[in-house]
This record gives sequence, C-alpha cells and structure tokens, in this order.
Amino acid sequence: MKRISLVGALLISISSFAQEAIIVNGGQYGNSSEDANVLIYDHTNNQYRSIDTIHTQSVQEVILDGFWAYVAAQDSIVKYNLSSGSRVAAARFHGPSTKSLALTNGLLLVGNWYGKSSHNLYLYDSGSLNLIDSIAAVDKGTKSILIKNGVAYITQNRQNGNYQDTLGSILRFDIASRTITDTITVNGYTGDFGELIENASGTGFYAFNSTWNTITTVDYSTLSATNTNFPLDLNISSRSHYSRRADTLFARFGNGIGAIDLSNLAILDSSIIDTVVTAFSYDSLNNLFFLTQTNFFSYNYGKIYGRSGNLLAPFNVGFSPEVIRMHYGGTLGLDGAFVQQLDFEFYPNPANELLNIRMDEAGILRVFNMNGSLVLEERLNTGRSKLDIHSFPQGAYMVRIESNGSVGSKILIVQ
Repeated sequence: MKRISLVGALLISISSFAQEAIIVNGGQYGNSSEDANVLIYDHTNNQYRSIDTIHTQSVQEVILDGFWAYVAAQDSIVKYNLSSGSRVAAARFHGPSTKSLALTNGLLLVGNWYGKSSHNLYLYDSGSLNLIDSIAAVDKGTKSILIKNGVAYITQNRQNGNYQDTLGSILRFDIASRTITDTITVNGYTGDFGELIENASGTGFYAFNSTWNTITTVDYSTLSATNTNFPLDLNISSRSHYSRRADTLFARFGNGIGAIDLSNLAILDSSIIDTVVTAFSYDSLNNLFFLTQTNFFSYNYGKIYGRSGNLLAPFNVGFSPEVIRMHYGGTLGLDGAFVQQLDFEFYPNPANELLNIRMDEAGILRVFNMNGSLVLEERLNTGRSKLDIHSFPQGAYMVRIESNGSVGSKILIVQ
C-alpha cells in the first residue's frame, strides 16, 4: 500500500520554483555552419541560458523526466541535467532520423521516422544511453509512442515517394518480452496515425490524423478502434503541437491554437490564438502559452500569450525552434511573487490512499507533477476535505490552493 508523506524541508512555496521554457533549435535551413542548440528561458526573471550545441541539424523531440531532459536531434540522442544545465550523456542514433521518444522503467524508447524497412524502434538505457536492443519487426516509421502498463503502442504508417503518409496501423508491443502482441487497424480512413494521447478516463487513447482530420479512439482492453470526423483542420504531428491541462487539450488547429475536451472530443475553443504557430507549450501554473514562429531560414520569433489569446511579450529563440517544453524546478527565491499566502494543512503524515486537507476558506486545489502538468483539479469547501491520491505515481508533486486572491502551495511526496 502506498504511503504518502510531506517532507518538512521541502514545504516551500510554489512561487520559488523556476518555470522555464526548454527550447531546442534545429539551426538555419541550408546553412551548413548552423548546429542544433538547447536554450533555457526563465520568464520569471527574463533570463536566458544556452546549455549545449548538438553538432547536427534538425530536432524532433524533447521529453522531460523530473530534472532530466532527453533530446532527439536527427542522428543524435542527448540527455541533460536541467538542474545544473549540463549534458550528462549522448549517443549516436542507429537509424536515419530520430522521431519519437518514450520512457519506462529505465528504458528510453526511440522511434525512427523514415528510410528503413525494419528496426524502426530502438531501446536505450535511460541513464547511460547505451543501446540495448532494436526491434526488427517494427517495419515502418514510428511517429508516436504511448506507454501504458508495460505496453508500448506504436504508430506505423506507409509512405509514398513524397514521404507522405497514406495508411497505417498501431502496434501493441510488450516491452518486457520485446514482442508485438497485436496490430490495431481502422477501416474508413486514409492519411496517417499521428500523435497518440491518452483519454481523460485512462481507459484508452486517441490517434490524431492531421491529413484527413479524423480522431481514432482505441480502447485498451478490447483494442476496438473507431473514427470521429473532426470539423476543423488538425495540425498535430509532435508533442510540441499540443499541451494537456487535465481534460483540456490545447492543440494546433490550422496555424493557430484551439482547445478540445478530451472526455468527449468536443471543441472548447476553435481559435484561442490566431497566428502562425510552429511549436508551443502551455505553462499550467501561470496560464500562459509559449510559442515559436519560424520559416526555418529567414525569421524566428518567440512569443508569450495569455490564456485568452492576448499577446504579452516576446522571448528569444534560435533558428528553427521546432521543439519547446515547460519545465518546473529549482529554487529562485522570488520573494513577493504572491502578495498573500494562503495557509492550509495536509494530514495525517504519513497517510495511506487518502490525504486529508484542512483549510479556513473555500478554494480551488490544483496538483501539478514536476513536469508542470496538471494532474488533479478540485473545488474544496471550508473545513476538512479528503483527496484521493491512490492513482498517483510515486514522485514529487506541487499542490496549490487559491482562494479570494490568496495562494498557498506545498510539496507532496508520493512514495
């Protein structure tokens, strides 16, 4: 049974955590002297750090695991410690072009995009980045990987001579045995299976088809798959084309950003931001969009927008800023970030399965993981409330309660 404790030394305000944008730039198209580079922008103090140059061009993906960041850049895989801003490991990618990344139990799964008729999935040690295995049976490009309970769901799409995806399937891959156990196909569509995103209930996932604007719904238990025609222009082909906030999926619609309710695939907002968006990430703590704009050779911009779509400020990016992600960590000592501090208590300490919360005012409770993703949101009444955390994975969480202009925050450790 899980035990939950609040570590006294870590009971610090959420306002003292850095909220950083991790931007990976692919370099200026056509300029052989330009390399990919990794930039960190801290918008709380408007400071920039360039932490590394990767001697290749083109970047495809970044995934975060606490203070660790993994970058897929064409022919390279690089791991960083974001706390120290340093490279800790690097490896040559064994396919022509990296595309997708996923982490599980000490393994980094890396998908190859094109150019191979076998071995389009590679398994690396997530610590050393040593190659462990490659999977010959994955015979088509792997655009997206979703992991659930030891199983990887892997997109497979056929390509024509112009590298356009035409038709595909989704493999169900058992990671422990390194075997493909099922192939999921769908009738009545063409185009590609794009990004795989878990549904709001955790019982299945969606595959977003940006060629023909359909969303395929897949159930984990039955592997049944159905299509839903989407009335707007989906433009989701990487993790930097969407951000999730609880049941809300912010995603690229056409060139801009809109919102979808993941519980029923209803359109919440068809156009929050109506401008060209190359990549974006949503800052869940401050309700801000960080987006990039580029044509890869003549212009490049970084811009911050409010939740309602209002332009707030620019920020610096390099050429071809195709990947951006929000990271939360490290103390900054931002005294006075919140004018009024809200007092509340967690108890007992330790606790099992349910966490008791006592507060003097009604308010909104939000729980964020250390990657900044919102994992729970509830309205609490005055007095005592019980919070069900039995499904939380082990790790650290930031708990924030807002009430009548006051904000309180503490660190929750799930063990």
